[in-house]
Amino acid sequence: IRYVQEKMNSGEVDEQEVKQSYFFRLREYLCLRANLYRELRQTQNAIDDWNELMRLGRILNKRDRFEMNSYYLPLRAQTYAEGGLWKEAIGDYKEYVKTSPGDEKERKKLIEILRTCPDPKFLDPAFAQKLEEQTP
Repeated sequence: IRYVQEKMNSGEVDEQEVKQSYFFRLREYLCLRANLYRELRQTQNAIDDWNELMRLGRILNKRDRFEMNSYYLPLRAQTYAEGGLWKEAIGDYKEYVKTSPGDEKERKKLIEILRTCPDPKFLDPAFAQKLEEQTP
């Protein structure tokens, strides 16, 4: 911290650069930790980290926020699905497919859940068919 303060005081590094660097490292750390939690099957901890990343994305400008959400949203959706949280998984996948219609991989994941979900109340083959027909 002292090193950074000295650099800022000397004018070699401005406060905005420090904030961006810190923010980047925090994003990187949370993303790595969320993926580790997923591998350890600690679903709620992983979801908490994805939620924190999404929260951080909301404080950014519109372009960066969109980029962060389009990156983390399908990862959070996948984590929900792995934890059997079907309502949340479907919600995230629907939101992602709506904002990123060209992502065939994530669209197929949503279609698969809608057709084969272990919880019958979330099965929606009609909507799955509609999504499949919309595939670019």
